[in-house]
Amino acid sequence: MEKRKKNSPKEIISPKLLLKKATRRITFALAGFFISPLLMHTSFKNQDHPLFMLVLGIGFITGIVALYWGITGIRYLINFIFESSKEKEEQS
Repeated sequence: MEKRKKNSPKEIISPKLLLKKATRRITFALAGFFISPLLMHTSFKNQDHPLFMLVLGIGFITGIVALYWGITGIRYLINFIFESSKEKEEQS
């Protein structure tokens, strides 16, 4: 049986799929960029609550994941742009 590989930007992926993955990741990143500070602010307002550290940790992890999604989304978007330009040059 063949093992299924994850799609990385270095693999050959159709341009339409690259654009779809890029927009999805950037959308999730933008959502995370709004949710993460909201969670952190809420946790700092309630420092005497027993779940302070848990909510702060979740906000921090959400921020890191959103940053990762944003970076990979931009990477996919750049690959889409350059793949499209290479295809146009080959057609000419």
